Amino acid sequence: MTEASTPAIAGTSGGEPFPLVDFFSADILASPHDFLQKSRTSGGIVEIRTSPSQRIQYLVTRYDLVKHVLLNPQLFSSNYQDILTSGGRADPEVEEIRAQGFEEVSSVLTADDADHRRLRTLISDAFSPARLRAMSEALEQVVHDRIDGFIEQGRCDFMHDFADWLPSAALASMMGLDGKRNGEIQAWALAITRRFGGMGELSQRVADERAILDAKRFMEELVEDRRRRPGDDLVSDLLRARLDGDRLSELEIYATIFILLVGATETTFNTLNFAMLHLVEYPELRDRLRQDPPLVSAFVDEVLRYYTPVAGVWRIVREDLELGGVSLSKGTLLMVRFDAANRDPAQFEQPEDFDIFRKNNSRHLSFSLGPHTCIGFRLAKQELTIAIPALIDRLYDLKVDRERSDLSLVPAAHARGLTSLHLTFTPGSRLK
Repeated sequence: MTEASTPAIAGTSGGEPFPLVDFFSADILASPHDFLQKSRTSGGIVEIRTSPSQRIQYLVTRYDLVKHVLLNPQLFSSNYQDILTSGGRADPEVEEIRAQGFEEVSSVLTADDADHRRLRTLISDAFSPARLRAMSEALEQVVHDRIDGFIEQGRCDFMHDFADWLPSAALASMMGLDGKRNGEIQAWALAITRRFGGMGELSQRVADERAILDAKRFMEELVEDRRRRPGDDLVSDLLRARLDGDRLSELEIYATIFILLVGATETTFNTLNFAMLHLVEYPELRDRLRQDPPLVSAFVDEVLRYYTPVAGVWRIVREDLELGGVSLSKGTLLMVRFDAANRDPAQFEQPEDFDIFRKNNSRHLSFSLGPHTCIGFRLAKQELTIAIPALIDRLYDLKVDRERSDLSLVPAAHARGLTSLHLTFTPGSRLK
């Protein structure tokens, strides 16, 4: 058996026995931090009860252990494509719909070793800093156009009117699409996110699979159009990408777009909602950011650390080994929990406090770490650092509309998001 840890990340000795529970029950997911804190103090790796929809056997919750797993892909595989495909389920009705679309192959998210390096290299130019800088002006226009659409009403459904529109518009812009497809992109992204989580009733999973089939047909049409008429956009970049004569296959291009429908939307959407809720509840911080705009970047990092919109990812043990004092067999399915690691007091002093001035808030793991660091993290942070100053500059006296809002967390395996967020405010003038 391989020892996967070093003395610095050995399991906590004398940890109290941890009860075998269904972590993915709605009750725990609605407020997971007590459970995750107990897991950290009990050694940082805890066995959980499996089910047909959730085959995860262990959660990894200590910052040092999570970091170790992420930085050692030779021991912990990212090849969990079947989880993303089915969420652990194989319903005949869902499978019948899925069979009508193209085959889903491994992407940059789920490939290992040389396959992962090849895919990441081939798609990296599509996310170059130069391309993101070129998008800045367009993103600013989208932000203000969305605010213009609701500002005179003095209230908004923040999720619907703004938060889910911005990342969809950013992705549409990268793909060279006009704004008419933004609503469809939002719906497709939500369906794929729910499938990844492996939760929900059969009727919802069937509806989601039909939406995903529509997305696949759109991808096929889009790739064919860009093949005939290439342009200055992400899809054309993927078609042009070469590495020593190698190129992405058509299925790999589809897989990249498929993952982007979630990866380029979900994190930004959830972070925007948490950021606005926090700024509503702490007006003194809102005023400070208005007065000192460079602090917005630190605020964004602290939102990502404190709220952790992407709560975790899966890993598969590649050989018999020991992690944090726990023996794991080859093939064991783990989930490394970013939300637990981001509140580990061994890494972040007073982690339950929201503090934009903490010296290491950028060391959060919300974009993962190592070879599988989110390839679109710069785009997400760019959207957030453009949107937040515009929102607080134009919306004053912000309050949550408690009668219309539901601030509970949506039960999900790998993500953290609010159910609904309605705001009231006093309109302000757009700054020139």
